[in-house]
Amino acid sequence: MKEGGIIPDEPRILLVSTDLQARVRLEAALEAPVATRRPQQSPGELRPELVVLDLDQLGAEDATRWAEAVRARATPRVVGFFSHVDAELGDHARKLGIETFRRGRFWSSVREILRPHPG
Repeated sequence: MKEGGIIPDEPRILLVSTDLQARVRLEAALEAPVATRRPQQSPGELRPELVVLDLDQLGAEDATRWAEAVRARATPRVVGFFSHVDAELGDHARKLGIETFRRGRFWSSVREILRPHPG
């Protein structure tokens, strides 16, 4: 096992979305492999360091379920992006402790937003 409890072959980044283009964009921006799960799936045994949620696909109920599930397995950083027209969804996710960004800002600043936090 690697330091921090991460299995060496285990992906450090998990994207919860069915948007394959989002996965490609994340991998290019972060220069790292990205695992994906569909919104209706569970994280399984994965213990990623970073979870990125497509909140528009998840909705409030699944966002709540995912936030609870990933935090029960570890304490990863959880980031979500959402459409600017659904401020209520963004507010809900923030109350769950998810770092939220409007979709346009997320994709225009993805490298800066997802840069590892010191600590």
